[in-house]
Amino acid sequence: MKPRCLIWDWNGTLLDDLQLCLGLLNELLEQNGSPNRYDLAGYREIFGFPVVDYYRRAGLDLSKRSFESLAADYVARYNPESFACTLCPGAAGTLAALKSAGVRQVILSASELTLLKAQTEHLGVAGYFDELLGQTDYYAHGKLAVGKEWMARQNFDPAEAVLVGDTLHDAEVAKGLGAQCVLCAAGHQSRARLLTAGVPVIAAGAKTIAFGDFSYYWIADRQGRSFKRLNELYAANGQVGFLASQRVDGKMILPEAVKVLVQKAS
Repeated sequence: MKPRCLIWDWNGTLLDDLQLCLGLLNELLEQNGSPNRYDLAGYREIFGFPVVDYYRRAGLDLSKRSFESLAADYVARYNPESFACTLCPGAAGTLAALKSAGVRQVILSASELTLLKAQTEHLGVAGYFDELLGQTDYYAHGKLAVGKEWMARQNFDPAEAVLVGDTLHDAEVAKGLGAQCVLCAAGHQSRARLLTAGVPVIAAGAKTIAFGDFSYYWIADRQGRSFKRLNELYAANGQVGFLASQRVDGKMILPEAVKVLVQKAS
């Protein structure tokens, strides 16, 4: 079934905020008396949803400070600093090509909606999306509910939608919506964890999607077609075989006519 809509996750899938989130976690741990510190690999093994459980896994003591207080502290630092983040490599070109091809695109994010709108406008990609679906608060726990409310208003089969994300939660959301799912292994969770979801997982650095005008990809004959009769090979069975060959080649005459999404290196 050909997808009619792409549902994009934002953080870690289109927005490259991985290093920022890692740095803020380590700052939060230090300032709240935890001895734990994480490198990128370790961070990817503990990050997840609900965020309150992720905080506990990281080593934050919620008996000393409430989750709401810690989350408010994190958000106060993340929001302004997130505007220094860039899009993941190849994301802008892919979004533009999909828009030109008439593919419907939405963002379904755990981010607060006002921030999501500001980030997409700042990066110049807001116009590629038919709708931005975000949260009404900063606690990142209502992604599935928002997605279900949006899906109920649509006039197509949910199976015609593909959710592209970077966490196990995205796979759970896709299942809850009845949509297909593809996960990217260059975001906030490791490839090993993502593989447990049982959906396709894109490797970091892979060239995954090509969109554009493929009429500029020319296929031409390089050598004429030839046939060879094989009299002896099948003689014992009273049969005659034939071997045919033809050499062809292809070339993109106008390279800029097609854009390729390259996943961020991990």
